[in-house]
Amino acid sequence: MPDVCSIAVAEDNLANQRLLKIMFQQIGYPDAVFLSNGSELINYLQGNPCDLVFMDLQMPILDGLQACELIREGEAGDRHKEVPVVALTANAFAGDEERCKEAGMNAYLSKPFKIDRLREMIASLQRVP
Repeated sequence: MPDVCSIAVAEDNLANQRLLKIMFQQIGYPDAVFLSNGSELINYLQGNPCDLVFMDLQMPILDGLQACELIREGEAGDRHKEVPVVALTANAFAGDEERCKEAGMNAYLSKPFKIDRLREMIASLQRVP
């Protein structure tokens, strides 16, 4: 049984959402919540506890870097200031990983990735109660 209680995913592409939902279900996280942009994610986190966030970098309204910075500043509530955030991107450019870390993200996954990589990422970021 997974140790992470709640996963939120901010991803604007519906095909990517469907694929990620299947992957999360296969590794034991059927209740992962999917949101379409960083603004929706911030609003969701304000009212819901979350243990781990996966976030696309390029989204409308509020992109992943901006959303992560707001989370770290407390816009999603004090309890989420330190929530682990994993960047998701299909366009891996030189410097992207560094920009993600500067924005406060904990890790970086370049799409496409295999389900084993997703499982390893979750295990590496799980909080110890």
